[in-house]
Amino acid sequence: MNLRLIKNHELLIIISLFFINLPPFVLSDGLSLLSTHNVASFNISYLFLKNVFVFKKNKKRLNNMILVIIIFYFISQSLSVINSFQSIEFLKIYKNLIIGFMVFFIIVLYPSPKIQSKKIVSLLIIISIIKVFFQFILYFDIQFLLQLVKPVLQEKYLDFITIQAIRNRYFIEIYDTALIPLYLLFLTKIKSHYKKTILALIILTMMFFSILSNYRIHLLVTVVSFILTLLIVLKAEIPKIFSLLLIIASIMLIYIASLFSYKITKTSVIDRSLLSSSHDIKTITGRLNYWSKATEIGLSHPYFGIGLGHYYDYFYPKYSKSISFSDVKEKLMKVTAIHPHNIFFAHLAESGFFGLISYIVMIVVFFASDQSSWKNGNLYSKSSILSFWSLFLFSIVGPTYDLTYQTLFWLLRGLIIITKRPEPNLRAAN
Repeated sequence: MNLRLIKNHELLIIISLFFINLPPFVLSDGLSLLSTHNVASFNISYLFLKNVFVFKKNKKRLNNMILVIIIFYFISQSLSVINSFQSIEFLKIYKNLIIGFMVFFIIVLYPSPKIQSKKIVSLLIIISIIKVFFQFILYFDIQFLLQLVKPVLQEKYLDFITIQAIRNRYFIEIYDTALIPLYLLFLTKIKSHYKKTILALIILTMMFFSILSNYRIHLLVTVVSFILTLLIVLKAEIPKIFSLLLIIASIMLIYIASLFSYKITKTSVIDRSLLSSSHDIKTITGRLNYWSKATEIGLSHPYFGIGLGHYYDYFYPKYSKSISFSDVKEKLMKVTAIHPHNIFFAHLAESGFFGLISYIVMIVVFFASDQSSWKNGNLYSKSSILSFWSLFLFSIVGPTYDLTYQTLFWLLRGLIIITKRPEPNLRAAN
């Protein structure tokens, strides 16, 4: 392939991943379809189709079993269309899955190694820096942010932010805490003290805002990704006493952030984790209700499910055709009941036992493959694995059909594969 063409494609990949991992902005007033997410999705599709024959030549980079299982899973999701009755809702979710698959194949099979490893992590760090500023304004002056982004931010996403803020929940579709293992590894490798300081501040700020979000899953992912990285991945890179001090400092940070959150919102993620109010208990019983309904739906459509994106129509059928958005409670119901808040129950309901079994098989194979990679892999491979499974935690208690999650899920799977090769020279990042 022409070297100049490869560089152009690399730039297009970087730009596409950049926009996908940011909130969806509308590029043309009055034309919501022309959003940054849709344009990025188009670019990813173009690159995949443009290079499909090149990918066939490089398919030896991908384990045959993993390839077959991914194709099997893709088929199971495709067949869920059989029982769907709202094609637009199905295609919204299906499109996100396809883009995720395409990102995976582009990362693993693209002919140029330069797009891989170092550049991808550097890009994710830049995106996290932007998100930190976004989170800061959102938390401390949401009205200013809403006025600032209202003309350009996709209306549905804007409503989502507003409704969750009313509930004292912040930072929707932000999964950056799962990337802490990669960022900490990067921190140990770069030589520039200036860049080390900036990255360290970004990691601390991400952790701080994850506590302010008042989402219990953000707290869990932060703790798991940070502590396991220090104790397992970087145990040979960082002295034990320093790791212990960092863990103690992180606990203090969580405590201080919780106090700050309580002062601002009269609640905190610690209080929510301790189930200190009836509302916090209701959110758990609500999850159980979602899972029970998903099981009921799955058993009523056992083979191929009800179709991707159709859970809400079965959960609240009386509202599915005409719902008023004048009431906050109804809006909240609409944005929270679109998914069972668990990836396994979601597959059972929307793609049946065929989809559920194919997903479980795929996850089990990923886990077995990662065990082998962990034993024989380098630090970068181990950090990618820990980031992937930290991200996976989000899918256990939350909706994860959005484009950002799907792209990051498959991007990390791709990183795990390409980092089995000789360890990338991260020191070049300084």
